[in-house]
Amino acid sequence: MKKVLIIDDDETWQKVWSMRLGKRVTLLPALSIPEAEKIFSEHTDIDLIAVDACVPGDEINTQPLIRKIRETFAGPMVAVSKSSFSRECLVRAGCDHESEKEWLHGKVVRILKLI
Repeated sequence: MKKVLIIDDDETWQKVWSMRLGKRVTLLPALSIPEAEKIFSEHTDIDLIAVDACVPGDEINTQPLIRKIRETFAGPMVAVSKSSFSRECLVRAGCDHESEKEWLHGKVVRILKLI
């Protein structure tokens, strides 16, 4: 089963994505940047990474994490935010896809060809 790391501090969204994707992929939820770094270092077989712009809080702060991950991860990365400006910032940092939170499950299914 494909592995998906989702970096978002909102536990409600993590539960939604687990319900929508949990039977199709192995989800690796990270609620903080340090937790994301730890999970990423422990799982060398991640197939896709989705990253919220603000983890935690309301200020865009995940660009350094994206750049660090991109040093060793060539797979798909999805910028996730309700704000198009935030998603654009994450794409400039190294994400190659973008999605609003409510549509992330469909984006993951399409990118990983799980249909």
